[in-house]
Formats: sequence, structure tokens, C-alpha cells
Amino acid sequence: AKDTKAVVPPNSALHLSQVAVPANSNGKATVYITVDGKSFALGTVDASANIYQIQLDHIVNAGQSVSFSAKGNTNVHVTGYVQPEMDDDDMDMDMMDGESDDEEEEEFVRGKPNKVELAKAAPKDAKKKAAAAA
Repeated sequence: AKDTKAVVPPNSALHLSQVAVPANSNGKATVYITVDGKSFALGTVDASANIYQIQLDHIVNAGQSVSFSAKGNTNVHVTGYVQPEMDDDDMDMDMMDGESDDEEEEEFVRGKPNKVELAKAAPKDAKKKAAAAA
């Protein structure tokens, strides 16, 4: 199997999204990723078993040496995208969902403003699960 190297630009990450066989393929192949000298199987696509694609959610960071190979009797397509690295401030904003513990909001009680502290926001996933369960 021939290794195909990928270059991850500085200050970014490579997000792997999918492995697929080409249209009209009848073969089978196992796709491997090698990161910093360690190889792992990402999965096996097999057109004869109706497994035409595999969804992925793998991240390779800048500075890591990465290559792909496939063993089998068909070509494969590995797709994904390059995303900018998030700094600590960006991650904090995503986790807070726009709210923080020290934010205040005015609430009017009988015409007079009364400051109340906002409750800590629940994680995004918990909100979605609660809405789906309702």
C-alpha cells in the first residue's frame, strides 16, 4: 500500500470527515492513518457489502506527521477539511454559550430595577437532550 502524506498548515487542524469508495466500485479496502509513526485502521469500506462510506470525526493537529494508506482491491477517497486552531478565548466562549457566572440582568419588580444573577448556563448538549425528551 502506498502512503499518501497530508500536510497540516501551521495554526490549524485537519478534521477527517469521511472515507468512501468511488462510484461504480466493486472492491473492498481498509484505510489506515499513520500519525507520528503510529498506524491505526480508520475502517473498511466494502462495496459488495453495501458499505460505501464511513463517517469519521478525527482531528490531526499542526506539527503532527500524518499519512494515509489503503489495503485492498479498490481506490478510496478520504475527505475532510482544514480548520483554524481555537485559542483559549474561543473555547471559553463556545463552552459558555454566551453567558457567564458574573453577568447580571435587570429585572423590574413593581417598577423598580432589581439586579439578579443569571443562572449558570447548562451545556449545549444537555439543553438539546432536554428538549428532545420533552
